[in-house]
Amino acid sequence: MLRNIALLMMATLLSGCAAAGVVIYDGSKKSNRPLVVQTMAEARPDLPSEAAADCVIKVMTIRETIALGTSDTTRLTSAARQTILGYAAREKAVACLASLPKTGAA
Repeated sequence: MLRNIALLMMATLLSGCAAAGVVIYDGSKKSNRPLVVQTMAEARPDLPSEAAADCVIKVMTIRETIALGTSDTTRLTSAARQTILGYAAREKAVACLASLPKTGAA
């Protein structure tokens, strides 16, 4: 009986931690988006920047998303820009970017 109660309490605590983790991840993803959109608009003006940002955000790991989200997201620093361009150079991001329609700007 005590073991079941302990397991139930542990499951409850862990679910609370997981929920907090989801909130942190979602918040980081939301705060990253403007930086990624701006970077892609500057680096790839031939692509729709929102869609290009989606390609980059999709290849970012949870840890990378949170790390970028907890950095200075009020402005695009050169370090953040280089980090985002690194994610954009990943094979899956490159393939996604290549599938986007060109905007005509370049």
